[in-house]
Amino acid sequence: MRNGILAGFALMQTLMVNAQTVQDATRSIELEQYEKAKKTLVELSKKDQKNPEIAYLLSDVYFQTGNADSAKVVAEQALAKNESPLYYVALGKSVYEGNDKSGENYFEKALVLSKSKDPKVLAGIAEFYINSPKYRNPDKAIGLLQTAISKDDKNPYYYSLMGDAYLAKNDGSKAIENFKKALNAKPGYPMAYLKMGNIYNKARNYNEGLKYYNEGLEKNPDYVLFHRQIGDLYYRAKQYQKAIASYKVYVENTDKNADNDFRYASFLFLNENYKDALNIFENLKKKDYPNPILYRLLGYSYYETGDVSKGLESMNEYWKKTNDKLVIGTDYEYMGKIYSKSGNDSLAIINYIKAVEKDSSKIELISEVAGMYFTNKQYGKAAEMFEARITKITPTAQDYLNLGKSYYYDKNYSAADSAFVKIVEMIPASPTGYLWRARANYSADTAPDKGKAKPYYEKVIELTQEDVQKNKKEITDSYAYLAYYYSVNKDKAKSNEYWTKVLELDPENKLAKQALGKK
Repeated sequence: MRNGILAGFALMQTLMVNAQTVQDATRSIELEQYEKAKKTLVELSKKDQKNPEIAYLLSDVYFQTGNADSAKVVAEQALAKNESPLYYVALGKSVYEGNDKSGENYFEKALVLSKSKDPKVLAGIAEFYINSPKYRNPDKAIGLLQTAISKDDKNPYYYSLMGDAYLAKNDGSKAIENFKKALNAKPGYPMAYLKMGNIYNKARNYNEGLKYYNEGLEKNPDYVLFHRQIGDLYYRAKQYQKAIASYKVYVENTDKNADNDFRYASFLFLNENYKDALNIFENLKKKDYPNPILYRLLGYSYYETGDVSKGLESMNEYWKKTNDKLVIGTDYEYMGKIYSKSGNDSLAIINYIKAVEKDSSKIELISEVAGMYFTNKQYGKAAEMFEARITKITPTAQDYLNLGKSYYYDKNYSAADSAFVKIVEMIPASPTGYLWRARANYSADTAPDKGKAKPYYEKVIELTQEDVQKNKKEITDSYAYLAYYYSVNKDKAKSNEYWTKVLELDPENKLAKQALGKK
């Protein structure tokens, strides 16, 4: 509703009764200093109960801040003392969402009473049709605004509203055209810069968006809404420190409210400032802040600060309060992390799999699942997970090593060897693929005299000679296999030759000593 707040109250820049004070109140509202504006307007209404602009503003500030009942009471009380078309506009807004026929009737009364000639009335009704979530009608708003502009073509706000109407029709070029007309009507007009920046910000053209924000801020240094939007821009660009710095300026210069605190704390979280974020989130929780995302971020933050029990408690509360549209893959990911940290691997696995199902970009979590299965010696399931991951990514040699080892320890030596072949193809100068091919073929070998593993162990020896000490274990294992192979094939001289090589690298090797008859 904030766009509506800007819209409804920027209108009153045109109202000149008790001009300076009304302008001050209007400026406070534009800058989202709503309580300050309300206080000013209440005091004004005590001094001048017949001024329609003041009562209209007061009614609209209640409406735009979510208190339609109070908005209706203010408008009705004002009407009892003085019939003004603006009061019917205020009444129409206050009841429309609950009773569109009554709301429409009040708008018609306002138009009849003003003979459809008062641009303030026309713009006030147009603003409702632009910003109403349920009864949005940008075409009707455009018609009203065309008439308003024909009566007053010097008011920048009417062009700004026209831009909003075209935005509601997803016509960005027409919207920008009208925001520029607002600047022509009033050079430096901050709302036009703000809204043009917003268009580019949402389109992820951050440089262009920032250009308009900075230009508007240069011409209007006290217009703090630029700082909020610059913060949002940096947030979208994932420059969280800059986002925090800008948003902090905004928060310190506008009304203290829960929504602003929540957004600021969210920026802190994204910048990994979890402790400060937690303090704000907990205060919001005490105030029963209704957004269920609060409990999501509480759960995430507690996990990141090492308090997994409170993390789980907060996430469980989140699941109670959320709905399917809000749930994201990261929710399941954090549940998986929390359960994993708590030692509950089975629930961790369930949640990691759900995370990937919800968000395919989280395919790396499959490695977490596979790793848990592997650690728990459920090698077949680990292999299934590694296979699933490989089908969705461009696999590396490490991926095939993980897959092959899972098959190997599951005693599926043929599948293991197929995976290790891939390593040899990808990095032929590395002994790793050959070593594991040797192990897989040795384990599968039912006829040791045939030496299925022999060529691979020989290749390991060939590829490791440049750094024998680094590869000592692999070379020793290779020599031991070759000694065994020649022994099986009754070539004692050759067998002894390799057992001697084993002892050169590992003087205490018991098998080599025994084979060579040494104590």
